[in-house]
Amino acid sequence: MKKVKESPDEKGVYWIYCPGCNHNHYIHVTHKNSSNAQWSFNGDYERPTFNPSINIFTSPKEEYKHIPRYVCHFFITNALIQYQTDGTHQYAGRTMEL
Repeated sequence: MKKVKESPDEKGVYWIYCPGCNHNHYIHVTHKNSSNAQWSFNGDYERPTFNPSINIFTSPKEEYKHIPRYVCHFFITNALIQYQTDGTHQYAGRTMEL
């Protein structure tokens, strides 16, 4: 079973399901995303590894001031998602299978 999938809309963009956020996170490997970030991928869809860590957070922009600060920060190594302790959801500090 594939743990990571390539976006059907954009080549070089992969997605993984995050149980902490309850939705997909997109990882750009062939070009930079809108935040100027780019990752490497080992090419293994069943036991993926991406580098560096993926760090998703709410923007400090004025239009998001009403939303509480949100952080989802993790590494993906050999199909394990290693949530970092600076995350704000229930899986912060835990490691689990993708």
